[in-house]
Amino acid sequence: MIGDPTGRSETRPTLNREEIERNMKTYQEQVFQILDQNRTELLYNRVGLEQFSGTDMIKLGSKYTVQQLLEEEVIKYSTEQGLPIIDILRLTGRAKSNSEARRLIEQDGVRLDGEVVRDLNYSVSPKDGQVVQVGKRYFRKLRYEKS
Repeated sequence: MIGDPTGRSETRPTLNREEIERNMKTYQEQVFQILDQNRTELLYNRVGLEQFSGTDMIKLGSKYTVQQLLEEEVIKYSTEQGLPIIDILRLTGRAKSNSEARRLIEQDGVRLDGEVVRDLNYSVSPKDGQVVQVGKRYFRKLRYEKS
């Protein structure tokens, strides 16, 4: 699956409607432990996507190149300690300076594996497959190599 941060190289199998319904029941059991079932409406992705035409898919796909979708950033490091998030932003080219990296973090514009990074001194423990997001559209899968 494109964008799957787990590092797997295979696509996920397509589920049939029965499998989707079975999965939905387990999600409902979990979510209704938190949310009020009488005040919650659950919708399937297909509700909106059924109206999505082939032309719409082509328009969406034209916004990104295959290279952009598959690109992985290799970061070389020499320490056993974590890497400062500011350095990662500079190494991936998302910030030209430390001050720009700090500004991005202060404005809640940086996420690591989906979690907003708010600490300017945040130290990232190197783990292959992490995904750094800057803004709404820039995602990079990280891979680490010892130098």
